[in-house]
Amino acid sequence: MNPAATPFVKIRVDHSELLNQHLRDALMEMSASTPSRATNAPGGGEVFQNKWLSHPHLHLQGPAVFGELGRAIEIVANKVTERKDMTRSLSIASMWGIISRSGMEGRRHNHGDLVSAIYYVDSGNSSDENGGLLQFYADEDKATPSHLVVPQTSLLIVFPSSLQHSVSRYSGADSRIMVSASLKLDEPKRQDLPTENQSTKRAGSDD
Repeated sequence: MNPAATPFVKIRVDHSELLNQHLRDALMEMSASTPSRATNAPGGGEVFQNKWLSHPHLHLQGPAVFGELGRAIEIVANKVTERKDMTRSLSIASMWGIISRSGMEGRRHNHGDLVSAIYYVDSGNSSDENGGLLQFYADEDKATPSHLVVPQTSLLIVFPSSLQHSVSRYSGADSRIMVSASLKLDEPKRQDLPTENQSTKRAGSDD
């Protein structure tokens, strides 16, 4: 039984210019000094072409701005996701950045964990004409996407990790920069066991 129900949510993050600048600077600096990873998928297999891909632990091992973004994503995900046990919170399990260049294309895939998020630091030239569209497949048996999202700078998307998605071929001249994250449910909170005195009191109580 699924422990949580996540809707498909799109939110435009206001007053995010400084956040985006810091994220962009950090990712561009990392891409200049660190080779792209082929994939972060547990089973291997490259999902994107013509891109730079970071390691999947930016929230833990990246500059502080990624922690700031991670906390904002957690707030939104916990607000919109209905959980069977509301004492259990969603927290970032992995976070990675992608810088897409002309010729980038993302094959159909989904993510692990429970909830996924995508934040567009810079949507580049994404459009119907230039591609780079985020394509979702509500019906796994159909080859054509059920709905499309045209990326916009400062757009945050939260969706179930099981929902398959792809990215149409991007032909824009400017870099398309995004940060993705997967979220998991924290472990249930353990209730403290009663002490020996408390157990004795309860056993002899008439209440």
